[in-house]
Amino acid sequence: IQTRNYSFYPNYSTEKDHRNEVTGYTVNNSVIVVVRDIKLTGKVIDAALNNGANEINSLDFSASDTKAVRKVALLNAVQDARDKADIIAKGLGKRIVGIQSVSESTGYIETRRFGGNMLMAAAKDAATPIAPGSL
Repeated sequence: IQTRNYSFYPNYSTEKDHRNEVTGYTVNNSVIVVVRDIKLTGKVIDAALNNGANEINSLDFSASDTKAVRKVALLNAVQDARDKADIIAKGLGKRIVGIQSVSESTGYIETRRFGGNMLMAAAKDAATPIAPGSL
């Protein structure tokens, strides 16, 4: 659990004689919770809501260690590029005899965010079901 944002400020009520009177305070304590066992995500949300949390802003799913799968993906991409180059060259009656240049770039993958109101409504009556799918 990590603090993301904390704010504390007074609420004012303006009286007829233009005096500002403090009528209360607003506190916002936003935290980031990392759950390593994805099967526990729904239980963590339920526990937060049952212990005073009144808003859930988003859920983000990501892999914690992507180094090994990135290496495999690069090897597969290289083989795929070579296969495509060979097919194109064959179609032109040529063959690949060397590599002139290679570049690698990382594409942007949009993080999916899920609305907090929907999650809070689901958590009121039953355990929150979280099904992230598979990688």
